[in-house]
Amino acid sequence: MPLDGRVAQVVETIWLCRIDDASGDEVLLPTGRAQLILGLDPANPVAVIQGPTTEPTVIDSATQRLAVGVALRPGGLAALTGESASEFVDRRVPVAGALDLDVDGLIEAVRAEIEHGSRPRALERALDRQLGTVDRAPAATVRHAAARLAVGAGVAEVCDDVGLGRSAFVGLFRSEVGVTPKLYSRLQRFEAAVARVRSGEAASLATVANVSGYADQAHMTREFSELAGRSPGQLHRDGSLAPNHIRL
Repeated sequence: MPLDGRVAQVVETIWLCRIDDASGDEVLLPTGRAQLILGLDPANPVAVIQGPTTEPTVIDSATQRLAVGVALRPGGLAALTGESASEFVDRRVPVAGALDLDVDGLIEAVRAEIEHGSRPRALERALDRQLGTVDRAPAATVRHAAARLAVGAGVAEVCDDVGLGRSAFVGLFRSEVGVTPKLYSRLQRFEAAVARVRSGEAASLATVANVSGYADQAHMTREFSELAGRSPGQLHRDGSLAPNHIRL
């Protein structure tokens, strides 16, 4: 969904998930990025901030029966909450305790919009009001740095790009994004490799490893084991519809 104004500065996309028969648990793969998730099922309403993830996280897939999520850009979580993003790493925090929003009213309004096939404008308006309350714009330096790290640039190279010493840059990045630049880069490489493995487009796992920036296939396999608890082959065969989820 295209976004406008200051909401577009902190939100990468707003997604909709509807899986009528969702049940059981799933594993959320780590991405190093944060999300705001509204579970709209009247029997199980949920409003949480999923902080930047650095390890596999088990979630109740019932929350996916009808849900709207806000995938935040690097710096977006700090801009919305006014807090260091590092405080939210690997945590699911109730929206009511972190943002100045009428959560029950927001869930009801967004549910009504979705049921009528409309874009969730109520959510966009709520995010815009929250940004106005906090008045903390994401650091342009961090957004640029995150984009460079995501395509494989080294930390020293990015420090030169943004004109900051390593210590100052790491501190700023961790406050805005939640994790260190090195870990963020590692997680972005992993996420890209998962997407390639699951797409089946590459001729071999060795090709995926090479294109994704791993030293070799064994290096990639070790990373998958640590960050997903699965081998690349197991990820390829997993039937989850969501790109960063694993069925249990």
